[in-house]
Amino acid sequence: MVLPINESVRILYRRSSAYPYEYAVMLQVMNGDGWETVIVCDNSHEGERWDDSVDDHHYHRYSGGKKRSPESLPFEASTTNEAMAKAIEWFADDWEELIS
Repeated sequence: MVLPINESVRILYRRSSAYPYEYAVMLQVMNGDGWETVIVCDNSHEGERWDDSVDDHHYHRYSGGKKRSPESLPFEASTTNEAMAKAIEWFADDWEELIS
């Protein structure tokens, strides 16, 4: 699902299902080559999971098109749906600061 902020900034999110166990919420900016992810909140690391339980909510910043190491979210979230909702709200409220 795409949530436009303006013509050059958007929030894009993906989830595993209606009641997701995996998700990614991305803040993206338009550049000359298309949409570029600036920061992503997620709980999924394909190939790094030991089982089907994924609940390590965190975020990654991007630098030079490369994903950096995970960092703790600036908010508490106990469920996947709560983490997604709070990530979308964080990006919508603070996008100017996050993309600078």
